[in-house]
Amino acid sequence: IQAFTMACKMALVLSLSVLAFFICLGTAEAGPQCMYKLNPYYHSRCETNDDNDNCRSACKKFEAPKYMGGMCHDEQCVCYTC
Repeated sequence: IQAFTMACKMALVLSLSVLAFFICLGTAEAGPQCMYKLNPYYHSRCETNDDNDNCRSACKKFEAPKYMGGMCHDEQCVCYTC
C-alpha cells in the first residue's frame, strides 16, 4: 500500500510538471495575433494599387496607433494591426 501511495504521488507530481510545462510553452509561443477590421469611414473606390495606397493611409489614421496599415479586399478597405 505504501509503494502504491508513493507511486500515485510521483505520478501526480509528474503530471502536474508536464501540465505546467505545456502551459508555459503555450503562453511563451503565443505572440500577438493580427486583427483585421473593415474601415467604416473609407468610402472611396478600392480596386487598384492607388486605391490600396489610399486605404493604407486611411487605416493609419483610423484608430491610430492600433492599425498599422490596410489593403483593399473585395472592394472594401480592411485595416490590420500587424
